[in-house]
Amino acid sequence: MEETEESFLIKVGERKIPGLGDSVNYQVDIPRKNGNLVNLSKKLTLKESAIYKLSIVDGISGIKKPCNTETAIAKKHGGSASAGVGFSLEKFWISLTAKGEIHASTETNKLEQFPKDSNISREYYTREDQSGVYRLTRRKVCSGNQSISYIYTNPDIEEITISEEWAKNSSLATDSRTKQILVSCTNQYFKYYDELIGWDFSPSEIPFVISKTAKFKSLTNPECINP
Repeated sequence: MEETEESFLIKVGERKIPGLGDSVNYQVDIPRKNGNLVNLSKKLTLKESAIYKLSIVDGISGIKKPCNTETAIAKKHGGSASAGVGFSLEKFWISLTAKGEIHASTETNKLEQFPKDSNISREYYTREDQSGVYRLTRRKVCSGNQSISYIYTNPDIEEITISEEWAKNSSLATDSRTKQILVSCTNQYFKYYDELIGWDFSPSEIPFVISKTAKFKSLTNPECINP
């Protein structure tokens, strides 16, 4: 690996990308804004790694609203949704309020704004050695093309709706079936990355957002898939 003021120069081969061939090595120039040099011999601290973890209260990791209803139900961690037997959504929201300044009344009102023809799933995340709660809401249309969109909110109440319309306005490729933002090559990944940077999201949280919202497909093919 070589390093310049503008970029990192690395070599990739069969070990990194299957199908290149044993005797083939390519030199890849990565702009510094899209890369970060990490010393793997040094163990990262919790603050440096900033791992995302599900925020679980009494075994519940979020909420879910099925199709054709306006009623939220609790979503069990590692299991199916629960009708709420022995569990209070109000208690869950109040617990989150104490941990991440999320107000129960706000959450209740916001959930009721979703249409009945949508399947809603929301999860709450915390980060190691950092305060606040991150919310990721997944919406799937119940009929028709069943497209998937997301609402991401961080502790600073910076929020973005990642939908097919937003992707088109941002000139990002989308998957033909799910309408999620398509990532099938490095160019598509970094184009999505740069778009989120433009929305003032922290570089440390953008890889998490992309991993949770993008449709990854055919990554071993060096050519981008065009919808």
